[in-house]
Amino acid sequence: APINRTYLPADGVYISNVLINGKYYRAMTSIGKNITFGGTELRLEANIFDFDGDIYGETIEIFWLKRIREMVKFNGIDDLVKQLKKDKEIALNWKKDSQTL
Repeated sequence: APINRTYLPADGVYISNVLINGKYYRAMTSIGKNITFGGTELRLEANIFDFDGDIYGETIEIFWLKRIREMVKFNGIDDLVKQLKKDKEIALNWKKDSQTL
């Protein structure tokens, strides 16, 4: 009998590509709990670069390319923003062709 399972990547921040309406966009995607702000629920958030449309309620595909780092509890919003800027630079500069995870 078929077993219905969902497989998710490990908690962390990833370089990803997101497919929206037939076009790929580079993104930085996190999966995990927002522990800096006391989050307890699993969340998936994609920061899609060079895209400004409204896709709430739409179906998209996320292609996981490379894990940048694990989820970290920061001392505050300033430290988080500083790290997100570093993560974005890594994601934008990652050029290597790779299979998705």
